[in-house]
Amino acid sequence: MNPAAPAIRRALTTPPAPASPFPYNPGSLLSVLDLTVEGVSRLLVRATELEHEDPIVRDRILAKRRIALLFYESSTRTRTSFELASKALGADTTLVSNLSSSIEKGESLKDTGLTLRALGAEAIILRHNSSGAAWLLRVDAAACGQCGRRHARASHAGVA
Repeated sequence: MNPAAPAIRRALTTPPAPASPFPYNPGSLLSVLDLTVEGVSRLLVRATELEHEDPIVRDRILAKRRIALLFYESSTRTRTSFELASKALGADTTLVSNLSSSIEKGESLKDTGLTLRALGAEAIILRHNSSGAAWLLRVDAAACGQCGRRHARASHAGVA
């Protein structure tokens, strides 16, 4: 470099986040009603690709990513399905149950979600008996909601 030439500083800019079709945190799936036919088709195509991918490659897709399984009600199939699927893609999972956490002492859903995010959870899979509970978490974490008996269960549609 020429010592007489003035130093040129490059401005570092962050590229804009890609537009999300969801009205909440990009990447969150709270209801199958948020998906278009094309979106469902893309999910099914990706699932087929993953199914046929070499397991050694597949188990690195979410390597060292942290996923919290937040369960306010018992569910063997849902919890096991999400835990096994997450681990098959290489993610680290942690189970937070209402019987073995500060939830039992009255900690709010939002506070629990904020705590999980602060501790490094990049996604929260929620099973809650109240309709709309996942929407409380939508601002702070990518969430796949499993909420309410009267609403579509996005997580069941994704696991099935």
